[in-house]
Amino acid sequence: MMKTTRSTHRSEWFYLSLISIPLVLLVALFAVGKVRESLAAGDVKAILANWTEEGKPINTTSFANWSNDAASDERSAAWLDVLSATYALWDQFASLKARNEGREEELAAEGEPWAEGLLEEPFVERAQPIIEQVQKLLAEDTSPVWLPSSRFSRHSSISDYHYVNLLTDLMSREFRVAVHEGDRSRAMLTLEMMKQVADAFDTKSKFGLSRFRMFSDQQRYLLIRQSLELGFWTEPEQFEQLRGQLEPLDDLVDRVKHSVASENALDLDYYTSRSTGCLSVEVMGGVDFAPYGTPSAAIRKLLEEMESDTEQIRELEKGLAEYRRKPKREKRNDSPRDYSVVNVPYATILGDLSWFRWGIDGRVDRMQKIDFERRWTLVTIAIKQFRMQEGRWPSELTELSKVGFSPQDCARHDGITLGYEVDNEDDVAYTWYPMAIWDFDVNISRWVTERPDKYDASLRYTRRGEIQVFGVR
Repeated sequence: MMKTTRSTHRSEWFYLSLISIPLVLLVALFAVGKVRESLAAGDVKAILANWTEEGKPINTTSFANWSNDAASDERSAAWLDVLSATYALWDQFASLKARNEGREEELAAEGEPWAEGLLEEPFVERAQPIIEQVQKLLAEDTSPVWLPSSRFSRHSSISDYHYVNLLTDLMSREFRVAVHEGDRSRAMLTLEMMKQVADAFDTKSKFGLSRFRMFSDQQRYLLIRQSLELGFWTEPEQFEQLRGQLEPLDDLVDRVKHSVASENALDLDYYTSRSTGCLSVEVMGGVDFAPYGTPSAAIRKLLEEMESDTEQIRELEKGLAEYRRKPKREKRNDSPRDYSVVNVPYATILGDLSWFRWGIDGRVDRMQKIDFERRWTLVTIAIKQFRMQEGRWPSELTELSKVGFSPQDCARHDGITLGYEVDNEDDVAYTWYPMAIWDFDVNISRWVTERPDKYDASLRYTRRGEIQVFGVR
């Protein structure tokens, strides 16, 4: 009797079922992706419609219209002529280093020699036609003015925002010459002109020109503090004029919000205009989205991150108000930076996205620092006014309330106050920027509580920049 053997070969249906399982999974995955894409597309459409209704820009076109609505370009051609002439003059004096390329020189008092190698007077003499043209433009009713921006607003229509910085540097040299010649009216006029030019080119949304505003203000505040250290100003009216030039800018938080809205518009325009129509992992810089790369789902993720930025700004505003109301003993247990707009997570989608979000948190930090330099400059003026009114230096900065100055303005946004010390022997009142230095003996960062020597090479550069100490005479 023959034995029957069971076949070891699988049937065709078995192999077809093995093949069909991944196919079914792929179809299911595709279907889920399509559903998710459809839902995400609806969400994106609703979010963008809401942004449009609120007047927020969603691409470069709406961004340009949004940023230009409150600006005028009627005098752009004339300003470009001024900037071109400024650049040409600097080119002729190529050996004269621009102020923002090196350490600041101190002002030369009347009758004192210039520092070796400086050609301030010949340069300023050649610059007079440019200064006269600037004064003429500032007298026009069409100021302020803006310069149209190119795509992505990374540069203005001039080749670099540095051109505008050169104009500020030119005016700062005009001020230096006026101080050296003891011409106070000319020096005051130059400071006013520097502020007007800064106002003329001030814009919140164009990155290059917003950096110019910070550079211009920082230069002006520095010149005022240096002139006070020389004892250049002598009349009460002059100090009132100086204080009148130091009005605060718009609320810093509003400027941060404006920058966030600008970044959002540029990001969205970049992603939605890509020829591939979807976002790659390389472009997204590691943002978590579906592996099948549905574009609307990825954009929805981007929009959620943007909304998170805005929401955290609102939370930080509340937190900062609460922090200011806290007693000092409770503040010691908190980190002031936890309440700072600098903490907004602009880096939530870093990586290659930093092409747009390049150091915005650092730029905001600098905005806050320069606003503090404005208040620091006000402090130095108030110290001099106190001396003229009371016949002595204030024993502490809180006494400045006698000359209409708020003690709160002596502190940074995180509550750290200015350093202050009176040298009775030399009859000088010193202020210095609060800073932290690294103590290598104990390997920790510590705050400078005593007046530092600004010429001490070991302390010159710190985590917060070069040490700045100014006297008031």
